[in-house]
Amino acid sequence: MNWLTLLIRKLIANSPDIILLHIGSNDWSESISGLNRILAEIARYEINYQHPIKVILARIINRKIHYPWISNYNRNVQSLANSRIRAGDDIVVIDMEYGARINYATEFQDPTHPNARGYEKMANVWFNTLKNILKPMPSAPSAFESISIKSDGAVLSWSDTSNNETGFRLYQNAILLATLPANSTQYTVEGLQRVSTYDYTLVAYNNEGESNPAALSLRTKDNYGWLVPIIYIIQQKI
Repeated sequence: MNWLTLLIRKLIANSPDIILLHIGSNDWSESISGLNRILAEIARYEINYQHPIKVILARIINRKIHYPWISNYNRNVQSLANSRIRAGDDIVVIDMEYGARINYATEFQDPTHPNARGYEKMANVWFNTLKNILKPMPSAPSAFESISIKSDGAVLSWSDTSNNETGFRLYQNAILLATLPANSTQYTVEGLQRVSTYDYTLVAYNNEGESNPAALSLRTKDNYGWLVPIIYIIQQKI
C-alpha cells in the first residue's frame, strides 16, 4: 500500500476537521509535487464527502547545520499554499523554520531532530495556532425568567455568563423570534394572545456554534376587557 492510498483510507475512516502537516524534509528536495498531491487528495475528499477540512501547513524546520534547499522548499510551500488558497482551499501556513524560534545550535539532539526543548517550541506554535482557530462556544445564559407578564406581552430577563458570544438567539415555540447583540440581558415580547402558554428557548452563539439552551414557559394574563360591556349592561338594568 502506498502512502497516498493510506492517506485516502485514513481520511475516509476518520473524517477529520483539521489536519496538521509538517512534511517534506525526508525527500531532500525543493520539489513540492508530493505535498501538492496530498493537498489535492484532501480537496478531492472534501468534495466527494461534503466535509470541509482546515489544513494547518508548516514551513518545515531546518537542520542543525543549515541547508539552503529547506529554505527554498519552504518558499515553494508558501507559494503553493497561496495558490491553493486563491482556488478555495482552507489552509493556514505557519512558520516552523524561524517562527518557532528554535536555537539550531543548542536545541537539536542530532543533525536532523530537535531535542525536547526544540519540540516544545514546535508544539507551542501548533497549540497557539489551534487555540486561535478553535475558539470555544459560549456558555449558556442563566437565570432565564419572565419578570413581567401582561395579557399581550412579557419582559424576559437573563444573566449573560459568557464573554465570547456574538449575540443571543431567542426562540418562541421553537421558532426564531429575535437575534440580539452581545451582552444583552433582557427582551420585551409583544403581540401575544391573552390567557395563552408560550415556550421560550434562549441560546448564546458565536462562530463555533450555540451554547446549551436556557428555557422557560409562561402563560399570559387575562385583560378582563370582556367584563366592561357586562358591567355596563348590569348598571343599565339596575
